[in-house]
Amino acid sequence: MTLFQPLGAWFLSRTPRERWLLALMLAIAVPLLAWLLVARPTLAALEEAKARHVAAVQRHGAVLAQLA
Repeated sequence: MTLFQPLGAWFLSRTPRERWLLALMLAIAVPLLAWLLVARPTLAALEEAKARHVAAVQRHGAVLAQLA
């Protein structure tokens, strides 16, 4: 018996309407969780990296200006 067999048996024991609603819920929840757990943190890290890069380029320019 695998881990998913009891889950499959439980799902199949639901009425067709309940199975449809559960499938719809999963179809909404999976992309939402992917967005919240993967995409948003990745985009936030990218924006932070861009801001750090701009600050580093400005500091580099200031150092070069002092040397000249």
